Amino acid sequence: MLVYGAFTTNEGLLRRLVGYKRGDLFTTEDLQLLQARLNHNETQRSITVVPRPAGDKTVNIVVYVDEGTWFMQSPWELGYRLVNDLATQRVTLRYLNVGGRMVNLSGVWGLGPTKERLLGVELPVTSGLEVTLTAGTYNVSRQVTLGPYAGQSWDGKRTQTKINATAVVRPDLYLSLASTYLLDGVEPYFDNSLTLHYGLAGLVRTSYGGRTSVCVGILKGESDYYPYAACHVAKDKPLSDGTIITLRGSAGYRAADTPFAHLFFQGGTGSLEAYNPILACNRYVTMGAQLRFCGSNNISLVLLADGGSVWDASEPITFDQLRSSGGIALRWISPVGFVLEAKYARSLTDPGVERFTFGLCTQY
Repeated sequence: MLVYGAFTTNEGLLRRLVGYKRGDLFTTEDLQLLQARLNHNETQRSITVVPRPAGDKTVNIVVYVDEGTWFMQSPWELGYRLVNDLATQRVTLRYLNVGGRMVNLSGVWGLGPTKERLLGVELPVTSGLEVTLTAGTYNVSRQVTLGPYAGQSWDGKRTQTKINATAVVRPDLYLSLASTYLLDGVEPYFDNSLTLHYGLAGLVRTSYGGRTSVCVGILKGESDYYPYAACHVAKDKPLSDGTIITLRGSAGYRAADTPFAHLFFQGGTGSLEAYNPILACNRYVTMGAQLRFCGSNNISLVLLADGGSVWDASEPITFDQLRSSGGIALRWISPVGFVLEAKYARSLTDPGVERFTFGLCTQY
């Protein structure tokens, strides 16, 4: 194995992450899986693996490492992060590849109402396996005006300590196992979850396909357990040159007596667009569609439609109170790579419910 560009990165660590040694047999599919694993993790995505002929029936694995500046970010990446910080009202700092061990440090200082104060550490384990530690505090505000929990609210500071392990099983499938300690005021909770993500290719902005995520978990209070599950499915399909439709669906379940602050909160981007997370529930089903017309100068016009229902734990699952909304959005893809969006949505079932947003687009 030949290593290029690793002037400060520990070569023994690189060899361990790549995993191959002299004499090992591998196929093209094996290398594709290896590269997919490396690309998926923040600590390892600076590594590129390329096979090179080295004689009769022999291939060298050439490993390129893009170390860049001390924080390993190009001016384009820095520009993207600056715009994202301005849009989200916070300051984020990242120090990558600390001590040449591919350990990443991050910090978030929120300037908006949530006032995040978070520190994070990303640690490489093997190719495709990464562990992330996050700790800090942030404000939570839940004001519910519609649905089964209308009139209820919760405001407070939440302390969080989280460990998350992510493993890439194959190029289109990865698993995340998370354990989180939450302190809501004086009430402690442990949240343990397993999430399966399928269809990584569909998450790449320039590709089309399906993507699915399924999450199951248990929230533990001082004496009770509250199981939950959620599923999200989306499918992109080009209808013609420059016209793309995206269909999505989501559903979720939380046990009865789940504390109010830990219920599902529906509304907003990726849910019911006209509702600004004001629907609290134990169970929900939502569906939506986006029709995107790609024009010149990286500008797109998007038509939005969605619908769904929410229920508490005691209500029968019927669609008598179906909520729906429609909207329109204008998106611009900047040369730096971020997507700027102006969006307006209005409820078709609840008079006076509408929502206008302007900022970075998180779903494309």
